[in-house]
Amino acid sequence: MPGDTFHLVKEGNVWQLIVNGKVLTNTQGIKYQLDEQAHRMLSLYENDYRGVIPPGALLILGNSPEGSLDSTHFGLVGQEDILGKAVVIKL
Repeated sequence: MPGDTFHLVKEGNVWQLIVNGKVLTNTQGIKYQLDEQAHRMLSLYENDYRGVIPPGALLILGNSPEGSLDSTHFGLVGQEDILGKAVVIKL
């Protein structure tokens, strides 16, 4: 969300995404493991915005810990570009 802080930390051969001081995990509690390409993309925003998601922007991540077609590939997304919200209902 806008105003959240984020930075990348290398752990072994992968990068961890830290948001608001906590290692980011998916819905199953598994840490995201970003590769060099994802690191390069997100580090551009980390440097440009000094580790703070700017007003009107969102960091969008899929649920796959190894990466999805998300902000790790195309960067931050403008809030005005969001068309909907996916919701899972457990029966």
